[in-house]
Amino acid sequence: MQKNTKELRLDLNEGQINLFSHKKWLNSDNFCQYARNFDTTNLINSVAQNFSVSPNNLVLVNGTYHALDIIFNFFVHDGEEIVIPVPNFAFYGKFEKYRKFLFKKIRYAENCILPVAKIITVFRSKTKLVYLANPNNPLGSVATTNELEIIIKAAKQKNILVVIDEVYADYVSEKYSVISLVKKYNNLIVLRSFSKVGLSGLKLGLIITNEKLAKKIIEMRGDIYNINKASISIVDNLLNKDGKVLISYIEEVAKIRKKLIEFFKSRNISVLPGNANFVTAKFFNTSEFCENLKSRDVWVKDLSRYPDAPFWLKKYVRITVPSAKNYNQLIKVLTEVLDLAKKN
Repeated sequence: MQKNTKELRLDLNEGQINLFSHKKWLNSDNFCQYARNFDTTNLINSVAQNFSVSPNNLVLVNGTYHALDIIFNFFVHDGEEIVIPVPNFAFYGKFEKYRKFLFKKIRYAENCILPVAKIITVFRSKTKLVYLANPNNPLGSVATTNELEIIIKAAKQKNILVVIDEVYADYVSEKYSVISLVKKYNNLIVLRSFSKVGLSGLKLGLIITNEKLAKKIIEMRGDIYNINKASISIVDNLLNKDGKVLISYIEEVAKIRKKLIEFFKSRNISVLPGNANFVTAKFFNTSEFCENLKSRDVWVKDLSRYPDAPFWLKKYVRITVPSAKNYNQLIKVLTEVLDLAKKN
């Protein structure tokens, strides 16, 4: 099956700009062998310095999905409960289907504020883990550090793990990150990734937690050669030699996101508040709207079909922010489809 080069894929929050134009980012001439610990030294040290943690607080993984697989499979047992505000990153369906976990789902209201009080009031003896994304996917809403610490502190009192997924955190101020709290709370695990800053295909992510828990997770993950050596090499060079490339990428996304929101406002289309590499906008017949976009080679995420979507979210569509190069293509197609809907 050949790739449709005209297609604009804005449904998975992937990178939209090719950052792999520099072969110098591949600093190893020995990809016939697996990664070794010494291959990760520079990368781990750079990330640790950036987040003001020890290298011993970090665990490399093949993206956030890999991290969640490790955590759910090893820290939660059948019959134990996971508390999760919904909607959320929809990876957990397979655990509902194939494991005997209990899921306590707390719905977001339409104001998109994290329901802190409701979350901590459902903690019980069977509760093993709390999972939430900040910023949230697919809402884009951001909880404050104080709100998150209330949950972490309440969970610690009952020996409950709290996993905060911060894969979209590059698009908000670091003051919203709870990474600094891993030194204070031994029940906190934070996830970060390079997937949302233009490096989706590398599938390289990080688990950040206290040293004791990090050591245990490394044993669960297995040897470092389970991690893609090329991904390690590219990100290592990117951070240590071309760090401005990632900063420029994040700045461009923020700039185009602002323009896209302004376009929607000019068409009297409501947009959920928040920050990420996507915009969640309100339409009415979302299925028809998305199909009309798809017929014009633009793919977006129809949230009427999103797992555990509350009724109010079923009128929304999530659109990944395109590159500056593709922005006009998106606006042209959106205008055609919106004008068509207006006539009908």
